[in-house]
Amino acid sequence: MFNIVDEKTNSYWQLKYDDKIFNDLFYRHMHSNFEIHLILKGDGIFAVNGNEIDASDLDLIIVPPHTYHVFEVNKKVPYKRMVFNFPVDYYDIDISKLAEKPAVHNLSTHHEIAELFKKIEEYSETLSPEYFEKMLHLYVQIILIKLLNTTFNDGESKSANHLTAAALAYVDEHIYSPLDIKTIADALYISKSHLQNTFFKSMKIGLKTYIIQKKMDMAQQMINNGMRVTEVATKLGYQTYSTFYKSYVKIHGVSPNKVK
Repeated sequence: MFNIVDEKTNSYWQLKYDDKIFNDLFYRHMHSNFEIHLILKGDGIFAVNGNEIDASDLDLIIVPPHTYHVFEVNKKVPYKRMVFNFPVDYYDIDISKLAEKPAVHNLSTHHEIAELFKKIEEYSETLSPEYFEKMLHLYVQIILIKLLNTTFNDGESKSANHLTAAALAYVDEHIYSPLDIKTIADALYISKSHLQNTFFKSMKIGLKTYIIQKKMDMAQQMINNGMRVTEVATKLGYQTYSTFYKSYVKIHGVSPNKVK
């Protein structure tokens, strides 16, 4: 087991094993980092932006930045996974293609990539922490290059609700504008209540809450990139700084002024 953390970029690389799964182990969320999640043991449902995908042993889950997701693990069996979570530009490799959309790929027929993950696990048990971290980053980069040059034909997802998909697309396209449910409902030519009910059924989160989380996720990235907090609030369509401030604290638990 290992857990490597880069606090400066809120990145982490970890291998974990859970013999007993608790209800609060996984939760729906989004973040500004790119994530690779390999299931070594266990199964469940990978839910992302209204899609649900059955996932199990040797399924590799790729999560782009700013994507609302959760792995709803089967709590009846032990669960072992390896997760890499870091900014798209963390390594000197253009992985924008991998970060275009969510994907689930099974590695049972891609032995070379599966072996790279296995080597990381072996090195975590045999190398000193200092040398292991160097080896880890080397292997992660090799994995990324292999993924970029591999054609996958597996990974079928259940169809997302078309209305939910349209609402998600609208939020993405207008993230820098003031957004409310009525505006989106009018743009999609449906009633506000129908949009709210359909969205919640697909996403298990209210549309208003999703909009706030999406904007605050973007806000955190902008602040980390050096933009002034007041400029971020204006950029994201907030008419008053106090509204932006309250939303940021509610989602992230700290003042935006304390973000490093």
